[in-house]
Amino acid sequence: PPSSIYAVFPTRSLAAGEIAVVPVYANTSMAVGSFQAVVSITAGALLVQSWQASCNSSAYYSCVSYPLTTTSLAVVAIPLATAPPSASGAVAQLFSIRVTAAASLLSGTATVTIAMTQYALADQARTPVLIQGALASPSAAIAVPAVTRASSTASAGAIHIQGTAPVALFVAPANGHGVVVNTARITQANQSVSVIATAIALTSAGPAMTSPAPSCSGGNSAIVDATNCSQLVFYPSQTGGLVTVTYQAPISSVSATLTLRVYAPSLGVSVALAYPTLYPVQALLNPSAACTPVFSQSAITVIANFSADADLFFAADVTDLAAPRIGSSNTSVAAVDSAGFV
Repeated sequence: PPSSIYAVFPTRSLAAGEIAVVPVYANTSMAVGSFQAVVSITAGALLVQSWQASCNSSAYYSCVSYPLTTTSLAVVAIPLATAPPSASGAVAQLFSIRVTAAASLLSGTATVTIAMTQYALADQARTPVLIQGALASPSAAIAVPAVTRASSTASAGAIHIQGTAPVALFVAPANGHGVVVNTARITQANQSVSVIATAIALTSAGPAMTSPAPSCSGGNSAIVDATNCSQLVFYPSQTGGLVTVTYQAPISSVSATLTLRVYAPSLGVSVALAYPTLYPVQALLNPSAACTPVFSQSAITVIANFSADADLFFAADVTDLAAPRIGSSNTSVAAVDSAGFV
């Protein structure tokens, strides 16, 4: 804009760790002499990791900056030997501000205010400068006090910080597929399936994967216990079926669903013996049992029917799972070992 001192703020959001350079320009019909600028973050200071000001990019001024408070700093500048432009419409860069975005789950806005006061030093007035709103030339240096304040100008703008809250969420069971065979009824021990949650967040280096701790809801307590979102539990009393659990990323509106088809055993199992009758092995005695006869063995087979609904079922050999819980009604006649042999 003409006849003003202004700053150019970024028009897009910054990711965590990204740096924005805010240049401050003068576009006046008269040269700007020495000046002081107070740069303040008036809102959203927690969204800024660090900030500083410099005249490195200016060909017309040399300056120093120093902190005033935790949210403000001062810039004091004097013209170089090369005088600032004084022609109408000429634009000169006074200084610049470097702002580094902090990592924040939530997006937000940091408001930066720049209040600038013009000064003139009588022995440094090389071109016409603004002194208290009036034009003063070098030939009138004697009439200019050693340090004289001129009118103040201010510029303010907003820097938008993109939060690192997840922009996408993915969940999957640790077993790699959406089918669970609930054998808790056979083993009488609760069964669990771990759930892996992965989120995508935006950073200055590009998209990054994180491991959030999402909340979850839904499910069917008759099929699964989803109290612990990262560890789904299946009880002996639960049935099979199709179940969906909804996961919600923390401090974000993104969500994902996990659908599992759970097979559970139907009531009752079938138990079969390879040989229903056991015979003594001729001429073979057991020396560790008072030389009693050694009998033949018979393998036990346990078959269970699993179903997810009326149309989805299968039969499976669950002997290894059931064997520890199989016993003999008369151990003085026959015993069952842990491998399922009589």
